Amino acid sequence: MKQKKWATLTSLLLAGSIVCAASLPSPARSSEIPLSSFDSTAIITMDIRGADLRDVLSALALKMGVNIVLVDSTPTVVNINLKNVPVKKAFEQIMQSYGLNYIQNEDTMVVGKPETLQTGFFTEMILTRIDTYFVTSDKIVALIGQLGIPVKAFSVDSQPKKIWLQGTVQGLKKAKELIDSIDIEGQTSFNLEYRTLTLNQIPPQRAVDLLDKIGISLKHYVILDNRILVFDSNFFGQWEQIESVLKQFDVQSGKEYKTFVYQLRNIVARDAKKRLEQVGIKDVKAVVPNSEQFARDIIIVCPPYAETEVRSLLSGMDVSLTKVKAPVAYSNSSQTLNEARDLASEMSGVPIGSFHISDNIKPQSDAENSKYILWVEETPDRIQLIKDLIEDVVDKKDSGEEKK
Repeated sequence: MKQKKWATLTSLLLAGSIVCAASLPSPARSSEIPLSSFDSTAIITMDIRGADLRDVLSALALKMGVNIVLVDSTPTVVNINLKNVPVKKAFEQIMQSYGLNYIQNEDTMVVGKPETLQTGFFTEMILTRIDTYFVTSDKIVALIGQLGIPVKAFSVDSQPKKIWLQGTVQGLKKAKELIDSIDIEGQTSFNLEYRTLTLNQIPPQRAVDLLDKIGISLKHYVILDNRILVFDSNFFGQWEQIESVLKQFDVQSGKEYKTFVYQLRNIVARDAKKRLEQVGIKDVKAVVPNSEQFARDIIIVCPPYAETEVRSLLSGMDVSLTKVKAPVAYSNSSQTLNEARDLASEMSGVPIGSFHISDNIKPQSDAENSKYILWVEETPDRIQLIKDLIEDVVDKKDSGEEKK
């Protein structure tokens, strides 16, 4: 995607992108600066020659996971060589080397000459302009007003891809997050469609992290107070499931409790959850997806001190049981059972050699009503899994079979 161009009346950096006093093209990032993680304690090596200060601060902002506001628009060339130092120390070294200082408010840092910094900067009103590429400005202005983002936003018909915003650093930051979430390729016919998750107990970012752990990785979203506005339309079809999972996490204890995903090898999530409930460990909650009869991952929410005990219990439960023989389906067509066997084997991971199809058990005199049985030699939990698979996948009307 093309990078946006910015123009503003005051130097500004939002979410790791520098914006400057004049209309400037987006600065190119130095390929010599690693940007692989967001960790203020990460060790980095920087060998920079002739780089713009804006580029360097932009890279460090990404590395530290903060927003940097540069209030001095004077072009500054950076030459520095640092080897194996913490990223925060590299940042402070640059401050010292170029006579700069900074003030910080939560995850926003204001950088400039000591004489220009002022503690009231975070409450000052700043005017800036953002150029979009895929979504027209009138759509974005309407959405900003609809969502109540604390900025003044306006556009003009003659410049449909330019938005003017006025607000504090915090308000502009939220507006930029929104624009970055929706101004993506393929959104030329953007219709303002989104879904909202409202949290009452846990922070929204924790909810995003929890969803990521169960395989729901939100890409285009904005956090506003206790709300998460999601623009990933590919998740809309499973929205009820997402809300159901978050409802279980969004409790008072969810603020402090440990959450982890345990991967099962031998039993399914449904059985693991039942066994944990039978043990009855205090304040431990097991969350499983809708397809609990097939899933191999189980989400555990528990006090930090109980994590080791829960992991140990799950490990002890997740064992291969003694194999038994049991019927899993029958039909008047051996070919139908052959197809059911092949599919059940592929989906469950049970070797096809563990399945068997009987001869016709009906008397030869009753040739019109043949009956064949599909049976398997496996552990009880695997047998139940196979039955569930056959019930869900095999078309009973066509095969004439009935779940055993």
